[in-house]
Amino acid sequence: MLTIIKYEFRKNRTSLLVMLLVAAGLFLLAPFGKALGKESLLALSTIFLFLYALAAFFYALTRGISAYSSELRGRTGYLLMMVPRSTMSILFGKLLFSLAFAALMLAVTALALGASATMAFAEMVEQTQQIEGFLNLIRYGLAQIGLSPAQLAATALCAAVEILGSILVIVGFSYLSVTLSATLLREGKLRGLVSALFFLALFALLAWLENRILPEVELYASYEEALLASLPASLLHIILTCACTAASAVLLQKKVSL
Repeated sequence: MLTIIKYEFRKNRTSLLVMLLVAAGLFLLAPFGKALGKESLLALSTIFLFLYALAAFFYALTRGISAYSSELRGRTGYLLMMVPRSTMSILFGKLLFSLAFAALMLAVTALALGASATMAFAEMVEQTQQIEGFLNLIRYGLAQIGLSPAQLAATALCAAVEILGSILVIVGFSYLSVTLSATLLREGKLRGLVSALFFLALFALLAWLENRILPEVELYASYEEALLASLPASLLHIILTCACTAASAVLLQKKVSL
């Protein structure tokens, strides 16, 4: 499995380097803006990095899915099966690579975003009273609806964990949908439509399971309580992802003709 992950990194190193250079370029707007005394560049750096972090994360995931689909459509799929590894190792290696690629881009852009936002905040130090007044206004507004900043942060953490888990499941569903369509239709333009239909059916199954298994969203007083509350959803997402990836590997080995 590690061999597959290293191979995927070597194959995608050019796109990874380009994406990292773009993140570095967006971050450099902040020190340039600080050196030139232009707050607009500081603000643009922070905004663009935030948007780029989301875009890069989703691109890294969707690229892995589209690459797998292309391999099943073309001759590279046959070469994939010639690798001296089991199909289970190959697919889980691809899955872990996609997650590692996405996590790396998210971590790099998050660090750059944090540094850029810190520079932008430092430029506003002279406006401390205005900033404190704005923060007090936010605290007052939250207090009026019975919500503290700690509760808001803990609830946001729980939501973020569940969203990341849902994205993980989407990757597993996509692998299985593509493999199922390749199992039923060896050739033809309908494979994309069949894959989409399978994906929608699996996503509907996920929604049905979440509505019946997972608890209702609540406000949490601490990060520990939020993480504990998100545990059932995380387990469900991990189990479904592993099951879909394993099923894809079995179909790829026994049913798909490349």
